[in-house]
Amino acid sequence: MFKLAKFILIITLLLAVSLVSGYAYLQYQLKNLPITNLNYAIHQIGYKQIEFSQLSFTLLEPELDVHLQHIKLNWHWSDLFSPNIDLLSLKQGKLTLKHWPNNSNQTSDSKLSLPKQWQLPAAIPKNIAINQLQLQLPCAEQFCSYSLNAIITIHQQQLDYQIQLADIVNPSLVRGQIAGFINTANDLPSIYADVTIDDTISLALQQQFSQTAEQLNSNSNLQLTAKPPSAWLQQQLNLWQLSLPPSALEQFTAPINISSQAQLYLPLPLDTAKLVQQLSGNWQFNADLPSEFNIPNVGAIKGNLTAQLSLNQGDISNYQLQSALQLNQLQLGNSFKQYGVDIDGIFLELNADSSSQPSLAALPIVANIKTTGATQAKINSKIVINATEDYSVQLTEVKLQLQQAQLNYKLANNEYINLVQLKIDSEFSGFWQASKWQLDLSQLNATANQLQLSDISAQQLMLKLQPSHFSSQEALSIDSQFKLDIANLKHPELITQAWQYQAKISGNFNNLSLNAKLENAANLVINHQGTYNPEQIKIDWQLDEIFLLASNPLAASLVQWPALLEINRGKILAKGKLSLSPHQTLLVADLTLNDLSGIYDRGIFKALTAEIALGYNNDNLTLDVQQAKLAEFSQGIELGPILLSANYTAKNNNILNGILDLQYLNIRAMGGKITADPIQLDLTKQQQIIKLQLDKIDLAKVLQQHPTSDLTGNGLISGTIPLLISNNGIRVDKGHIAAESPGGELQYRPAAASGMAAGNQSLKVVLDALDNFHYSVLSSNVSYDAAGKLNLALSIQGNNPSFEKGRAINFNINLEEDLPALITSMQLNSEISEKIKRRVQQRLQQKAAKASNGESP
Repeated sequence: MFKLAKFILIITLLLAVSLVSGYAYLQYQLKNLPITNLNYAIHQIGYKQIEFSQLSFTLLEPELDVHLQHIKLNWHWSDLFSPNIDLLSLKQGKLTLKHWPNNSNQTSDSKLSLPKQWQLPAAIPKNIAINQLQLQLPCAEQFCSYSLNAIITIHQQQLDYQIQLADIVNPSLVRGQIAGFINTANDLPSIYADVTIDDTISLALQQQFSQTAEQLNSNSNLQLTAKPPSAWLQQQLNLWQLSLPPSALEQFTAPINISSQAQLYLPLPLDTAKLVQQLSGNWQFNADLPSEFNIPNVGAIKGNLTAQLSLNQGDISNYQLQSALQLNQLQLGNSFKQYGVDIDGIFLELNADSSSQPSLAALPIVANIKTTGATQAKINSKIVINATEDYSVQLTEVKLQLQQAQLNYKLANNEYINLVQLKIDSEFSGFWQASKWQLDLSQLNATANQLQLSDISAQQLMLKLQPSHFSSQEALSIDSQFKLDIANLKHPELITQAWQYQAKISGNFNNLSLNAKLENAANLVINHQGTYNPEQIKIDWQLDEIFLLASNPLAASLVQWPALLEINRGKILAKGKLSLSPHQTLLVADLTLNDLSGIYDRGIFKALTAEIALGYNNDNLTLDVQQAKLAEFSQGIELGPILLSANYTAKNNNILNGILDLQYLNIRAMGGKITADPIQLDLTKQQQIIKLQLDKIDLAKVLQQHPTSDLTGNGLISGTIPLLISNNGIRVDKGHIAAESPGGELQYRPAAASGMAAGNQSLKVVLDALDNFHYSVLSSNVSYDAAGKLNLALSIQGNNPSFEKGRAINFNINLEEDLPALITSMQLNSEISEKIKRRVQQRLQQKAAKASNGESP
């Protein structure tokens, strides 16, 4: 009796220890899982089983909420702490995936490695039964729900499975199923999977491995059939934002069949470094798409494709490829439609055979591509694919023909480049590998009927590229020469005409160089050289020498060229530098005027020579004129030579309101000179004053300029004329001139003197006195208003030796003269060109017309 009690006690203790051990083991496993919010309720626990009435937790990554009911685990003990699970049973539950896992940080190892053993893990339960497990998966901005049932059994290293996906509303209605087995009895896997989706898609996959002492054998077979989608499948595609266009559904009328078979052999031991060289076997692929099949985010495809490849230790013994595919309703190009690129369909023909002795390192393909729609392209190319681990693609003898009705490209400043009727004809070759690519262009001809960019418009453009090379490894490299011809270029600042641009570009985007020339039909030629790097752009430019004997390219090119300025002799040279960096813009330009002669308005100028330097630094503009010389200027009055030195500075945003530093002004005029003291003029002020100094002006030459010849004289005149310059014009206020000592002579002898003096004794005395008047004092106050009225308050003192015994005579005379009219009259009485005479007469007609309308002339 005591022995029986002792036996019962031992059994009881062992059971208690087993229960405590099982519970402790369960607690340990649960606590070490990457989960939170763990809650569970144990309905029953025993030596070989445990049953939960409920179990819930949240998996951290991916974020998954788990709520399970009626979970049952049965196991047997291989040792005290290593239970083998015989059964996992779930009668009800719910899994909610909050978001799909982010795989952006994961890296893939491209090297092939095989498992050391293929046996099924012992930790997998021998039997798994799942009933009505509700799945909630994130689809678009909502959750899609399904009901999952599964039966999985393992027997003698074969795992049989059947997984069903049912309608959440009607769980008895199976919408998708995957069934098959995984067998590892021979230490190598044999896999079979049969997938069906709502009687629409059927996929059968079979993969079997076997080996001998010498080689590893692989046999695979894939069969895919896709019928027109059912209503339920269409609904699911809509929920996952993979909806098919109605037109694609209408045209999808026949099943799609795709099949692939492969028998591959590899020698053992397996050397992954020489895998391709050791591979033997056969591969066949067939795709028959009699009606359009929609590929999400790509388009609708139809046609057929067949391929065959046979290898013997890496050498190809049979190679065949034929395809005729048509891709319509493209979605790949939707993002390009904003640029005007619109392709309705793509026709693709691929052909290849064994006639060119192919290898895995050089698989040849002949490709013919044609597009339809607003963008029409034809591409014919030979393609060579390197299918080894150094994967690459080489294109040869590529011919491209492209017609684009309209092309728009948005620039960074929100402006658009618009091209109309673009045509491209090109021949090139190329190479691509993961780390580099190159493009060798043998020729390219491109034409466009019209280009529009902001206020630039061009018609009949033609671009020609000579053999060019483009490549990229660490940076984009270019070696290219091209020529652009424009039949008509329109711009508000340019006269419409033909332009041409030729350039050579070489280097990479870390150090790029440019050598180019821009010219137009008026023979305006600008040569320029440039360099580019990410920190700075530099451009040097030179204007071809302009000889102005026959024509003026500047006048024939620039709208803002003064209409009244004509140059018929001389030479112009110009050159400059431009530097652009993120924080600074520098511009330097040098302009040389050499012996320029011509006409400005109604004046003639001769032999103008000047050195002009223009500078721009960020917002500051400078203009420097050193020792400008004009040999002669004539507009009724002859002046010259004229010498000038000046400097002008201004802000870029207010270019007309700067500081003018007049350093030197010397005008030779009528035997004397006119000068101005150095002065700074602030053009922001409403009025500027320049004081002109008249020095020893020959009175005889002044009187010679007057239209009448009745008054003659001699003497030298000096004085000060303050010029007041404002927006209203030029005025003179409180100017003063006077004759130099000892004075001079005046003779006023009008032809009608006797008639004028008859009956007027006072006038007779004046005429007699001025017949030969010797003056000692001749002075005048001078004023001039913006309307052109010149007022002289003359004071003359002297005598006529032949009149009344030479007694002293004083004259005070006020003269008013319309100075512009006087100058016009002086011009008409001098020898001037017909062109100036026409301008003078036109000015008189305009003045008379204004006067008749009551306007100020």
